[in-house]
Amino acid sequence: MKKIISKHGASVVLWGIVCGFTLLYLSLIFSHNIWTDEAFTIQLLKNDASGIIAGTAADVHPPPLLPLPQTVRCLFR
Repeated sequence: MKKIISKHGASVVLWGIVCGFTLLYLSLIFSHNIWTDEAFTIQLLKNDASGIIAGTAADVHPPPLLPLPQTVRCLFR
């Protein structure tokens, strides 16, 4: 009997944590804040290709991720 209650209690706690993080994530989706890594990427995208390559050396994100936002920005200019 104790094992069943313990197992059930752990499931309730786990689902509570999942629901809590889901609500937190949903609240962040509708926030219009720009985080520092996004601001850094926006600053990089203001440069030309050589400036982006030079600025990538100071970034922690993988370099192949930067041509994608640059391409999208060029498409919607």
